[in-house]
Amino acid sequence: DGAPIGDRSVVARAGIVVYLDETLLDDSWDAELADGGLMLLNTRRAVDDPRVVAIDADGISAAVLGRPIPNTVFLGAIPALCDAVSLEDVHEGIRATMPARLHEKNVRIVDAAFEALASRPDLPHLGGLGQRGGDSGTGLFDLAAAVLLEGEGSEA
Repeated sequence: DGAPIGDRSVVARAGIVVYLDETLLDDSWDAELADGGLMLLNTRRAVDDPRVVAIDADGISAAVLGRPIPNTVFLGAIPALCDAVSLEDVHEGIRATMPARLHEKNVRIVDAAFEALASRPDLPHLGGLGQRGGDSGTGLFDLAAAVLLEGEGSEA
């Protein structure tokens, strides 16, 4: 519905599920995923499941920061997967929620993640999922802002 996310309780079946650490993944992960949703997985290995988008988030963040801090990498994945959120939307979210000293590094991480994913021909696409002002109800822009507020982004 495009409204800001006010309820921060556990989501039973999400349109996008993110695993920052693949060692936490078990066989029941797809019970968390809504029909047509995607799981974003921090891994170097190839995954043979069309619902899983493998991202070397540790590698991307290490290349920019010098150490693996994967959280912000996944914000760069959203505009590569979904028309409703642009790269500039994510940049604006970073500038609106993080201390100024973190802006440049986090924008670079987001851009690197976007470039890594946008160049993949096999990348699934969620269309307008999460559109602001739309009727999908996912609120990805607000979710991204919430992630940034919770973790204050990547710092090194």
